[in-house]
Amino acid sequence: MTDQKPSIEHFLLLGFLALIWGSSFILMKIGLFGLDGDGEVFSSYQIAAMRIGIAGLVLSPIIIRKWKQIQRQDLLWMMAVGMIGNTIPAFLFTSAQLKLASSIAGILNSLTPLFTLVVAMIVFGNRFTSRQIIGLLLGFAGAVGMITLKDSNGETHLLSMGLIVIATVCYAFSVNIIRNKLAGVSSMLIAAVALGTMAIPNLIWLATTNVGTVITEHPEGVNSFLATFVLAAVGTAMALVFFNGLIKDTSALFASSVTYLIPIVAAMWGYLDEEHLTLMHLAFAMVILIGVYLVNRSKPVSRSKAS
Repeated sequence: MTDQKPSIEHFLLLGFLALIWGSSFILMKIGLFGLDGDGEVFSSYQIAAMRIGIAGLVLSPIIIRKWKQIQRQDLLWMMAVGMIGNTIPAFLFTSAQLKLASSIAGILNSLTPLFTLVVAMIVFGNRFTSRQIIGLLLGFAGAVGMITLKDSNGETHLLSMGLIVIATVCYAFSVNIIRNKLAGVSSMLIAAVALGTMAIPNLIWLATTNVGTVITEHPEGVNSFLATFVLAAVGTAMALVFFNGLIKDTSALFASSVTYLIPIVAAMWGYLDEEHLTLMHLAFAMVILIGVYLVNRSKPVSRSKAS
């Protein structure tokens, strides 16, 4: 089947997705510190657990409607996607953003396609093209440069940035599991089962914490909860529905171009929130994105063709 040429509506949807996902990082920041930014409201673990729990609840009707389509041999792989591709990154990102600017987190998130290629080669035997090697080197060079930069207090946050890098590696493993182990399963069903199964332990744990008290008694409790709810329901669950529809209507290549727009939106929110973002941050971000562009524009070389 030939990919449909993107229409104006598709470009608008692409921009909408970039706005949603690029805003995820500032929403995490509001969830953690409220609108006034004066001290923690919820813990980083509570924000992550709420994100997964709410997103799983939003997508649970899909599991109920399509339960009979779930194959036993696919269930464990879908749960692995839920743990590796959703739950662990959610906890890593919120932990990192206790000290890291939301705009920097959004920029480093664009490393995901680079690690996806590395995992595909090391674990699943795919081969590099020369252009992809150049792209990887550029991307990682940009990331190293970004990590060495100091914040407004003259400090570097190597641990926090390292947590973001680990999260992108988790995303990379998740993408490769979907491609290689769940190729015949609906993307929507994968997302619903992955988030739905992970929602259960997260919601059970949340019930043992003071989340209800924080919402009702903390001055910023409602604001932080609403930001987290939007992050989960819109930024995690609903955006996935739109993204899968965009892939179906156009192509994976067109849909994946949202990768280049997310850091721009994240940086914009960081600027509006008066975060410390210098020209060097933007320069290293461009290096990363050029690397991602080279990786995505190269056709993959399979093991059979290369041998």
